[in-house]
Amino acid sequence: MRRSWLKTLKRSLAASLVAVLVLVAVSMSLLRLAVAHAPQLRGELERVLTIALERPLTLGGMRASWAGRHPRLILEDVRLAGEGSLASMEIPELEVDVDLWRSLRTMRLRLAQVTVSY
Repeated sequence: MRRSWLKTLKRSLAASLVAVLVLVAVSMSLLRLAVAHAPQLRGELERVLTIALERPLTLGGMRASWAGRHPRLILEDVRLAGEGSLASMEIPELEVDVDLWRSLRTMRLRLAQVTVSY
């Protein structure tokens, strides 16, 4: 009787482990697919950043890739319009690494690193 209980426990643990691994693999694949389609969201990102910065912002281009554990957005030809006493700004390239796990845990955007090329 004791051996059958242990055998059942082992099988249940093995099945749970396999299910978790499959779930993680599918989630990572979906995230990579989402990153691949990120450039199509350039207009939406411009709109969100314009609202957040309270100044018109335009992007010349946008690419996305993975940088180790973090998705990376590469924003090209970033132009932030000046208003009033604020000067306009142009940045040739801005790399933004998103800390995906912290962002998901806190349900707020968390950045791992920002690199400005000028």
